[in-house]
Amino acid sequence: TDATTGLFSYIDQDGTTQRLWGVSPTKVSEWNGSTWTDRTGAALTGLTNQARMALFQTNAATKTIMVNNVDVPRKLVSGSNSANLTGIGTITRAKDVTVCFERCILGNITEGGVSSPSTLAISDKDDPETYPALNRVDLTDTNDTIVAIKNLNTQAFAVYKDNSQWIGIGSPTIYPFAFELKSQAPGPISPGAVVAV
Repeated sequence: TDATTGLFSYIDQDGTTQRLWGVSPTKVSEWNGSTWTDRTGAALTGLTNQARMALFQTNAATKTIMVNNVDVPRKLVSGSNSANLTGIGTITRAKDVTVCFERCILGNITEGGVSSPSTLAISDKDDPETYPALNRVDLTDTNDTIVAIKNLNTQAFAVYKDNSQWIGIGSPTIYPFAFELKSQAPGPISPGAVVAV
């Protein structure tokens, strides 16, 4: 058997249905109230012990976006096998994911075979599957690596790097966020070290 190493629970867009995803070292499963169903789809090439999930919810649907720092980012939709995100161009990996300002944000990405440890890829508004090239942000001023990203509220999110911390604030301009360096101090050692308080 494959022991579960992480759980992700939420209420569906209907406001009443409880959903639960489980992640193990080799697969992603969905709980239906009595049994686990394997929803991995295409095999994962990397262990999912680094899996990070973010919930993207609209009135029409709920999608869970999963990254694991090895495989192409995936979408999880209740009742379906996981599938690679489409519309992400040549992004093949992301270390962390969050949702803010009606957009999905991928952090510390690999794109076109090139590792970009200080880059964020930001989705179109209300579309967690489309990441235009214009929506890339390079936070290279501090010469360190993105370790984690975390939404603070619906309008702002934090970027935790090795030795700096940044804030992304939603902006109604052509660029979806304005970024501000908040601190140059040692950051977390992994995305799992960042918790809501």
